[in-house]
Amino acid sequence: MLDLRRRTIELVSSINGLMGIMEAKFSQEQSESSLQEGEFVKRLTILGTIFVPLSFTSGLFSMSQGYAPGGSHFWVYLVVVIPLVMAVFIIVLLLDVIKKHKSLRA
Repeated sequence: MLDLRRRTIELVSSINGLMGIMEAKFSQEQSESSLQEGEFVKRLTILGTIFVPLSFTSGLFSMSQGYAPGGSHFWVYLVVVIPLVMAVFIIVLLLDVIKKHKSLRA
């Protein structure tokens, strides 16, 4: 009986160790999945950063026919949209730098 008790305790201890290993592996897989989702969201944000100012500006200029592609004032669209996209990128980069700086301080 004592031998069976000792073996049972050893088996329970081994099972607990294996469960810990399995939980660690599952946690690692979840972490990797979360990182991949974060990269996807980052790419989606970059696309939004490009297309939102472009679509807003084109919608604003589409109210008048002179600003259409090939129109006499189409150059105004380019003069407005290029600095606007650059300004949005700079703001996003500054916010990212501020966020990283705050996370390093914490």
